[in-house]
Amino acid sequence: LNNPNSSVVVFAVRMIGYFKHIDALEKVKNLLNDNSPEVRLAAVKTIGAFEDPLYNEGLKTLFLKETECINTQIEDKDRPKRANGKQVESLDDLPHRKIRHAILEVMRATASNDDIPFLKSLAVDSENSTIKKTILPAITIRSQPSRQPSSQPSSQPSSQPSRQPSSQPSSQSSSRLS
Repeated sequence: LNNPNSSVVVFAVRMIGYFKHIDALEKVKNLLNDNSPEVRLAAVKTIGAFEDPLYNEGLKTLFLKETECINTQIEDKDRPKRANGKQVESLDDLPHRKIRHAILEVMRATASNDDIPFLKSLAVDSENSTIKKTILPAITIRSQPSRQPSSQPSSQPSSQPSRQPSSQPSSQSSSRLS
């Protein structure tokens, strides 16, 4: 992960995610601040593979930094818009947009109630329909009150026959065990 060649780092980060090497996750988190957009994107996707909301604060910070970079590139008309040595054909080609989209995909799956205000602010402030389509399901699902099963038995009779657990295993399950 400390190799100067960003392609090597990207490969290593992907392997960490693929093999779910949880002991290396903290090092991957540190790569969210790497100079290479490809390394940052790989780090976001790898963090997402673990589906752990513990890393959402770092992802939110990176999302805001990537937004600043996009705004700078859009506003800076004197500088040619180039990303990774290639001519940018559209804003979707900007690595910063790809990173932001990956962050939203991860947060859609991992957002906790603590992340809802951040996601709501993005939905309200953004004119980007892709952002809204990505995060609105996460907001909706996590904003609904959870339904807890009733601890008291229902006075209504069930339409389905009740199954009493058998103290003897069935002959089918016994034969599968042998």
